[in-house]
Amino acid sequence: MKKSSFLSRISNMVISLYLFTIPLDFITGRYLMGLGLSTILSVIIVILFLFVLLLKKELFIPKEIMLLVLLCLIGLLPLIFTYQIPINRIITFVYYILVILSLINILKFCDLKVSFFIKASYFGIAIMCLYLLFNGTMGYGGTRLTTIERDMNPNVIGGFFFVGIAFTFSLFNEKKGRIIYTVISSLFFVTLLLIQSKTAFICVFVALVAVLIFGIKTNKVSIIEKTKKTLKLSSIALLLAIIVFFSLKIFLDDFNVDFADISRLDQLLDDNINDVTTGRMDIWIEGIESAPMLWGTGFMTYRDIVGRPAHNTYVASFVEGGILGLVVLLLFFIYLFIRVKKIININYFYTGIFLAICILLFSGGNDIMEYKFFWLGLIMIFTIYIGSDKTQLKKTDSLLL
Repeated sequence: MKKSSFLSRISNMVISLYLFTIPLDFITGRYLMGLGLSTILSVIIVILFLFVLLLKKELFIPKEIMLLVLLCLIGLLPLIFTYQIPINRIITFVYYILVILSLINILKFCDLKVSFFIKASYFGIAIMCLYLLFNGTMGYGGTRLTTIERDMNPNVIGGFFFVGIAFTFSLFNEKKGRIIYTVISSLFFVTLLLIQSKTAFICVFVALVAVLIFGIKTNKVSIIEKTKKTLKLSSIALLLAIIVFFSLKIFLDDFNVDFADISRLDQLLDDNINDVTTGRMDIWIEGIESAPMLWGTGFMTYRDIVGRPAHNTYVASFVEGGILGLVVLLLFFIYLFIRVKKIININYFYTGIFLAICILLFSGGNDIMEYKFFWLGLIMIFTIYIGSDKTQLKKTDSLLL
C-alpha cells in the first residue's frame, strides 16, 4: 500500500511536469527526441512504468495503440528490400508509442489526479502562447511564424492551440479560475487568428460546432446546466479573441495580418483544389502514382520517395503501407471515437470529442504522427477516459491483458 501511494505521488509529479514541458520544448525542437526537458521526464515515466509492471504484473494495451503498432509493422515489411531505411523517424515513432503506453498503464494502476494533468498541459500551452505573442513575428499571410529560436509552421503551432482550447471544456466547469481560463482561451483564439493556419481554423470551427450539437442533444437537466456554462464561457472567450484581433488591426499601423491564407478557402468553390492546398495535391498524386498499391513503399518513406513530406496522414499511410495501411489508420480513428463516446464525465467528453475531431481533420493536411501535439492529444484522450471512471477498464473493454 505504501509502495503504491509513494509511486502515485512520484507519478503525479513527473507526469504533470512532462505534460507541462511538451509545448515549451516545442519552441526549440519539433520532435520529442529533441532532448528537451520533456524527453528526460519521459524516460523517467518509462522507468516508473517498469516499476508498475513489476508491481502489478499486468499490462494493458489499448486497441488504438495496437493499430498504430500494426501500421508500423505493415510498413516495415517493404523496407526489407531497400537500403533507404528512415531509422531516425522509425525510432521516434516507437519512442512515442512506448511513452504513451507507459502513461496509460501508470494511469490505470496508480491513484493519479487527472485534473492536475489537464491544468499542467493547459498552462504549458498558455506560456507557449505568450512566448509567441511577445517574441514571434506575426503577419506573413500564414506562410511562416518566426520566433527568436527558429521558424515554425503555423499548422503545427495551431495543433497545440486546438489541444489547449479542448482543455477549456474540462476547466470551465470548475468554480475557481473561470475568469483566468476564459482569458487564456481568448489568447488561444487570438493566436490562431494571428497565425492564419487554415487547417487549424477549419478543425477548431468544426469541433466547436460538434460540441454545440452534442450539447443541444443532451437530455439530462444536470448535464444541460453544465453544458450551458461551458458553451457560454467558450462563446465569451471567442468573442474576446475577435475583439482583441480587430483592435490590433485598427490601432497598429504595422499590423499586416490579412487572412490571405484563410481566404484561399474560397477557391474550393472554383474547384482550385491544388491552389487551396498550396500545391499539396500534386505531392499526393505523385506519391500515390509512385507506390505499389498492395504493399506500399515502407514506413516513414514518403519524403524519401517523393522528395517532400506528404502533408497528409491518410495519403502517407496508403503510399507507405498500401491499402492495408490505410485501412488500419481508419480503424484507429474508429476505435478512438468509440473510446471517446464511452467517457462518462460530460465535460471530459467535450474535451475528448473536440480532440478526436481535430486530430481526424488535421490528419488531412499534415503528417500528424510526427508532431508532438498529436501525441499530446492522444495522451489526454486516454487520460480523461481513465480519469472519468476507472471501472470502465476491464479486460473486454478495448484494453487487453
